[in-house]
Amino acid sequence: MMSNAFEATNRTVIEQEEISTAVYPDAPDGLSDAAAALSKEIVWDRLEQFTNYKIGQRSIQFRVCSNRGQPWWIPAERPFEITGILIADTTLDDYVATPVRPRADGAVNLEGKAALVTATVGLATAPPLFLEAYKRLAEYFAASQIGPEGVTRYSLSVGPDITEGYSKQATHTAKAMVNSGAADLLRKYRKLGAAHV
Repeated sequence: MMSNAFEATNRTVIEQEEISTAVYPDAPDGLSDAAAALSKEIVWDRLEQFTNYKIGQRSIQFRVCSNRGQPWWIPAERPFEITGILIADTTLDDYVATPVRPRADGAVNLEGKAALVTATVGLATAPPLFLEAYKRLAEYFAASQIGPEGVTRYSLSVGPDITEGYSKQATHTAKAMVNSGAADLLRKYRKLGAAHV
């Protein structure tokens, strides 16, 4: 029977390091030429910053500090598969490999000790909501590149009859997730504390 006690998550992570490069899926079809020309790594990374879900598989090593009252640990990132556990052994002054025996929810018992946990994190293919969020964010970034870099107001007059002008907020890039509508699509995947994105 699973305990209802608080489960340790990334609050017990001392540090984490991506030990392999994320392999991102291709950009979705149906983008404008300007949006398709954007780096897919930049767009996927921005979407990942808003959610607990990783798009693009990578291997991450977590240095975790558990305690006897909360020996079970589960990473905050989703989806994940824990592939290796090294638990600190104070008598040997080293880490010792431990079999990976996850619970049904994927949590592993770290025996209340410091541990190095390796996990494969991320999706090889993006769910439909993430593909649509990618489209919205990429098109927003592409549209925001119109005009001189860093300019918030722009106008051009050619003769007495032709005038062009627009303005953009100085924070348009910082608010891209919200202003593009991508944040609304990914609301159920939202990372705790990501209200500022």
